[in-house]
Amino acid sequence: MYPGLKAEKPASDAAVTATRAQVVAFGGRAASTYFSSDSGGFTASSAEVWGSEVPYLTARADPFSAGSPRASWQVTVPLAKVQAVAAQYGAKTGALTSVTVTRLSPSGRPTEIMLVGAAGAAKLSGANAGGFVRSLGAAGTRVTLAGLNPLVITGSGAGHGVGLSQYGALGLARAGYDHLHVLGFYYPGTVLGTLTGARPTTLPGERPVLAMGAALPTPNLPLPALPLPAAAPVLATAPWTAAE
Repeated sequence: MYPGLKAEKPASDAAVTATRAQVVAFGGRAASTYFSSDSGGFTASSAEVWGSEVPYLTARADPFSAGSPRASWQVTVPLAKVQAVAAQYGAKTGALTSVTVTRLSPSGRPTEIMLVGAAGAAKLSGANAGGFVRSLGAAGTRVTLAGLNPLVITGSGAGHGVGLSQYGALGLARAGYDHLHVLGFYYPGTVLGTLTGARPTTLPGERPVLAMGAALPTPNLPLPALPLPAAAPVLATAPWTAAE
């Protein structure tokens, strides 16, 4: 975050100066360095959150985010709100009787949620599943669901979980790793590029050349596979026609 000049400090100014013209790059171009507050112990892939696969934005165990203020939390949602949010997502189920996670992503985030009601069933898939959870007031989407009135959401982390985790970066720093290891861990396969002076034959408006440097290092630590939230069994076929 950059909240403005008033928030600038000598330490952050020094970091900016020390890394001037450095760019995280992949395939000869600047990388998309997405970040969120806390991965919840497992980063999310860009494919599961936004539907587009990026080689360096993958799902992986992130033990460095452990211990953040949002490492574990719980939200209770009244049935009336669950019903209203379901309607916003186009679920024509009538009065809800159950809300169940029926499929998880590799990072343990719901990619399919089944809504069953008095008038039928509806399935929220892909980004809509995560959007539904966030719309209910959850800080993140690495969650499990229980009950209905109220619906109890138990989760870990905050934000979309793609790319760098701010609390994970703090954990890496406290473990003695520098910024290059932080970037290498959260954007695997990227390199450190440098914006150089323009070519001698630069045309007006041409951008500086991005020179490729060394591959970013990764922490030399065993990374345990963190447990994934348990998904509920897939619902049996209902006697009505499901509304997608």
